[in-house]
Amino acid sequence: EQLVLRAGELEREIDRVNQAEKTLRRQNEYLTALHETSIGLIDHLDKEELLEAVLQRATRLTGTEHGYIYLHEPGEDEIQMQVGMGFFKSQLGRRVKKGVGMGGRVWESEKPVVVVDYRSWDGRISDSSLDDLRSIVGIPLKDRNRFHGVIGLASVKPGRRFEPEDIAVLDRFADLALVALDKAKLYADVRRELAERKRTEAILRQSEQRY
Repeated sequence: EQLVLRAGELEREIDRVNQAEKTLRRQNEYLTALHETSIGLIDHLDKEELLEAVLQRATRLTGTEHGYIYLHEPGEDEIQMQVGMGFFKSQLGRRVKKGVGMGGRVWESEKPVVVVDYRSWDGRISDSSLDDLRSIVGIPLKDRNRFHGVIGLASVKPGRRFEPEDIAVLDRFADLALVALDKAKLYADVRRELAERKRTEAILRQSEQRY
């Protein structure tokens, strides 16, 4: 009897060790992905390229091929899907209003939204092109100043669910997406300033030649 009890304790201990190793390995993969993505942002300037790099790392780390990013322009009453991977490549350009569909619900609540089965969700968009979606999650892209959009992941496989740790990972990549948006805005501002400076210099040259 003691041997049986001891064997049971050893099995439980082995399970705990294996679980700890799995958690440690996942955390290491997560930190490595964050680091590589942060470094990768240095090499890109285009907004879409920056956001695709962030989304690609997030999907890879959470074990899905399907991800999306909606962006909101100040003053607009809709958000638009500007980046999509896997299933969402065919959904690029889709616009939704606040409260409509996954993107609209996240926008409305400005909190993460997780849906176990999109097909039976009462908030789904009535569109047959979305029938293959199963589990889906979205979290807001926001800072202290305003709401910028939604980043999310999805699965088309039955039984796949997004766990709290997946949402935590996505939340960190949302921070990187905001960094990417800031960088893209800065780059656009610099280009605009340079273009304006060139126009001013051209006008001055024309004036000098005229007089």
